[in-house]
Amino acid sequence: MLDIKFEDFKESKYRGTGEFHEGLARIVNHDNKYGFMNRSGKEVIACQFALALDFSESLAAVQNESGLWGYIDYDGNLVIPYQYEHAYNFKNGLAVVVNDHDEWGYINREGKEVIPCQFKQARAFEEGYGIVQDNNFMYRYIDEASKLSAPYEECLNFENGTAVVKLNGIWQIIGNDFEVKRNLPKSISKFYHSSCGIRRFQDNDGNYGYIDAKGSFRAPLYESMRQFSNDVAITTLLEERGILTKKGSFVPFDKEQYDEIGDFYEEFARTTKGRQYGYIDKNGKELKPCQYKEADRFSEGLAGVMTEEGSISYINKKGNTKFIIPDLYCSRFTYGEQTVILTATTAKKLRKLKIQKLDEIKKAYVGEIDAVKQELKGPQYVLKDNQ
Repeated sequence: MLDIKFEDFKESKYRGTGEFHEGLARIVNHDNKYGFMNRSGKEVIACQFALALDFSESLAAVQNESGLWGYIDYDGNLVIPYQYEHAYNFKNGLAVVVNDHDEWGYINREGKEVIPCQFKQARAFEEGYGIVQDNNFMYRYIDEASKLSAPYEECLNFENGTAVVKLNGIWQIIGNDFEVKRNLPKSISKFYHSSCGIRRFQDNDGNYGYIDAKGSFRAPLYESMRQFSNDVAITTLLEERGILTKKGSFVPFDKEQYDEIGDFYEEFARTTKGRQYGYIDKNGKELKPCQYKEADRFSEGLAGVMTEEGSISYINKKGNTKFIIPDLYCSRFTYGEQTVILTATTAKKLRKLKIQKLDEIKKAYVGEIDAVKQELKGPQYVLKDNQ
């Protein structure tokens, strides 16, 4: 007798969802295809891409099944054809792209290569300058007219008219005229991307310090320091984790209450306790206790969360649910040595699918029986006269 089993369960309509950017958030279905939904949770660009980046300056980079990248608009129309080995978000009117020779360059929103692909690496434009790596593995600033600066061993983004560069093993602060404004201590081994006007650095002993927006040097006192966001950073001071403000005040957080606190985005940070997540504001007030299996950072006023049961929803800054991603009704259908997953949007539709599947199996097995009967009628079974 054929062994048939149904194992019913629910799962979210999407395998994953992302943050909102320009009113749209990435979604990925259970076939690993990417699309986009709006702020009501409606799928407005069908899941069809092998990969996708967030929207930026009204365009999103998407990858096709052949591995090539192009760009779509808000309606899902392909406005810059698939042609690049990789593509990045638009920023200040330009996007970094990589051709099939692993050469990096920049395109504008019309898809024109305004700075031809020719570099070993390229970074986004900030305050009129991008950063590229030349064939000698040196870094240079580049403007939109493709004019290059002198080479540096390393250089970081401009912010408020200044940038940090490394030349002959020494870190320096330069102005946007590329004149040196200040030489920095030789004890500094590494600088990080500037954020909120703060430049983090690490010294030769592995400790962290920073230079604030006014250029004041903050000594490397911290065992760890994440980037500043919303004017604060998560740091470790004398083995205590806490929140560091731009003014230098340090507030440790309660180890009994949280195992970890993430970076602040839109004035809220993700908290962790065990394997569950919640949120606090910059004053330490709890928006949501640690209760979610997964939790994203806030973006455009919303954050995606997943319950232990796998249901996905989005909450607002008051902690209220904005919308819920619908669950799919599923059944793991096993017969013989075969397993099929059936999915439907309602329990009633799932029942219909089960019945259809049973009818298909019935027909398949009837076919096998008919084939056996036909074989029995074949010439190898015809008796000879003398038998």
